[in-house]
Amino acid sequence: MAKRYSIGRNPDNAFSYPAETTVSGTHAYLTLVSQSQLLIEDNRSTNGVHVNGQQVSTYLLQRGDSLRLGGLWLNVEALFREIWNREHPAERKSSQPTSNLPGVDVSDQFLQLRDVFNKYRAHLDEIDRLRQGTLADKIVRVSTLGMLTKLDTTNLRKLDQDVRDWFKMNYVCPNCMVHLNDFPWEALARQKKCARCKAIWVK
Repeated sequence: MAKRYSIGRNPDNAFSYPAETTVSGTHAYLTLVSQSQLLIEDNRSTNGVHVNGQQVSTYLLQRGDSLRLGGLWLNVEALFREIWNREHPAERKSSQPTSNLPGVDVSDQFLQLRDVFNKYRAHLDEIDRLRQGTLADKIVRVSTLGMLTKLDTTNLRKLDQDVRDWFKMNYVCPNCMVHLNDFPWEALARQKKCARCKAIWVK
C-alpha cells in the first residue's frame, strides 16, 4: 500500500509549516501514485486545498500544477522530488525525474518567489524581535508566526529552523529546483536567468 504523507502546521507532519496560520494542524495528505502523479486529499481543513485556482477535496497533482493550502503556496515539483527521494533513496541520481530543461520560460512561477522571500525575511525579523524581548514579551501570541506558547530559547531555535527549512524547500529555481540561498528576489530578477539551468526567470 502506498505511503501517505501528512502536511500541515503541526510539527509531527511529514511536511510541517508551523509559521503558516492559514494552514490547519493536519491540512491534507499526499500519496505518490507514480513518477508523474501525486494524490492530494483535503483533511477537512479550515481554508481548503486549491489546485490551479480551484478548491478540491482530492486531486491527482501533476508537475506544473499550482497548489495552495490556505494562504500557503507550495512548489509541486519540489513535493514530487522530496517524496520520491524519501521512497527511493538509492535512486536519487539515476531514476529521479526532472524538469531541468534549458531555456524554458518559468517567469510566472519565478514571480511567486518574491512572496516566499518577503515572508521568510518577515518571519526571521519577528523571531529576532522575540529573541531580544523580555520574558513577558515572549509569552504572547505572534500573529505572523501562528504561535501561542511560551517562547523560550529552545522553542525559538526550533521555530527558526522550521522557517529556514520551509524557505529551503520553497525558494528554489522553478526549473532545476536548486535552492537560491539567501539572495534577495530583486537581485535574482535582475539576473533574468538561472545560472545553473539557464531557465528564463524574467522576460
